[in-house]
Amino acid sequence: VRDAVGWQAAGSVAVAAILNPVLKNAFQVPRPEGEHLVKASGWGFPSGHAMSAAAFFLVAAIGLMVVVKSRLARAAIAAGAAVCVILIGISRIYLGVHSLVDVIAGWGAGLAVGFATIAAAQLLRSWALRQLKPH
Repeated sequence: VRDAVGWQAAGSVAVAAILNPVLKNAFQVPRPEGEHLVKASGWGFPSGHAMSAAAFFLVAAIGLMVVVKSRLARAAIAAGAAVCVILIGISRIYLGVHSLVDVIAGWGAGLAVGFATIAAAQLLRSWALRQLKPH
């Protein structure tokens, strides 16, 4: 289970990394004007950091919550993942490289990627189990 969660989380980040530039080029929304505290180039919408964080932490948290029995521990995992995703998004706004809309769009796209990764893994697992059954 642990290896499967790791592969799913890595896969979700890989998909987000491939999809983000496609979305940026499709929308072509510039970054906020003004001083940036870090160097950033290219289009701003959606935030790639917010997108990757949402995809990774969703998949990792759900994968961990499936194997953890304690309700308190599951709640802590969900809360910890949410806090990480929120802080990463806020940091992008603070640094001046994204607007709130960029970050919210990144979160939405990341959640979509994360849920799609989980669904694809479930379908692949079901297919593999059917292949292993004697006919």
